[in-house]
Amino acid sequence: MSAPSAGGSEQPEHPEQPGGTGEQPAVLPGQLALDLPAPEPAPEPGATPEAAPEPEPGPEPVPTAAPAAERPGSGGRPVTGMRGLRAALAPRATRGQVVVGLLCLLLGVAVAVQVRQRTGADLAGLPQSELLGLLDDATDRSDRLQREISELETARGQLEASGDQQAAARELAQQRLDTLGILAGTLPASGPGIRLTVQVPAGTTPSAATLLLGAVQELRDAGAESIQIGDARVVASTAFTDDATSADGAVAVTGPGGPVVVRAPFTVLAVGGAQTLASAMEFPDGVGPTVRRVGGSISVEQLDEVEVTALQPAPEPAYARPVDPADAG
Repeated sequence: MSAPSAGGSEQPEHPEQPGGTGEQPAVLPGQLALDLPAPEPAPEPGATPEAAPEPEPGPEPVPTAAPAAERPGSGGRPVTGMRGLRAALAPRATRGQVVVGLLCLLLGVAVAVQVRQRTGADLAGLPQSELLGLLDDATDRSDRLQREISELETARGQLEASGDQQAAARELAQQRLDTLGILAGTLPASGPGIRLTVQVPAGTTPSAATLLLGAVQELRDAGAESIQIGDARVVASTAFTDDATSADGAVAVTGPGGPVVVRAPFTVLAVGGAQTLASAMEFPDGVGPTVRRVGGSISVEQLDEVEVTALQPAPEPAYARPVDPADAG
């Protein structure tokens, strides 16, 4: 038996070992207190170990863009030098560019289809006489082009076969000079064509000068090679003005040689395809219908021989000078 302590409590004979009851062991004087984790209890016999809880899935990582100096497919190496220049200049088609290209393509196809349909509808609405006139005009132009081709081929053959090539060249040059003289109005001309007679009341709208200008334009479009109105030769620089000093609707036809006054009824001579020129005067809203609408009259005669004798002087060029063929190269 041990004697009780002075405090009235008894000291246990066998102190409890650490880990027996889960309480921290007493620290004796002179010892250090170590904060050690409590040992896990041993599993009971026959018990199955609990499976470790699976970690909760976190947010997916956000892909980051490749650095500006690297390109996909380069193995992570920086793109520098010529490779970088080629990569910068390489075309990159975006979705917006593809959409814009498709829209432009569709717009072009739609416009082409609309123009084709409109052209067909315009031709379908024309009367038979005007369709025949258009056909004659196209045929006449084709014939003129074929004649020019034949003349050029003949001239080439003459130059190649002629023993005196200089003489053949002079002959061809003279033919060319005659052609230019007819077109410029410095030489008379004759051939098949029409005689057009126009009577217009004074003070009409459009005026007589406007109607004559329209007739000349229609004749030129139909292939007229030489035109004369009254005593005035019509050339590329001819102008038409109403004579303000005349009360009968006279027109001043002004060319390189000065103005020539012509009076109603106006007589127009034109050399060219007679049938084509006559058809051109009767186009809808053309010269013939317009003259009749303002109260005038118009008549067309197709002739086998028309003589255009009025001439225009050859103007002297103010600035242009001929060039020697030896210096042209």
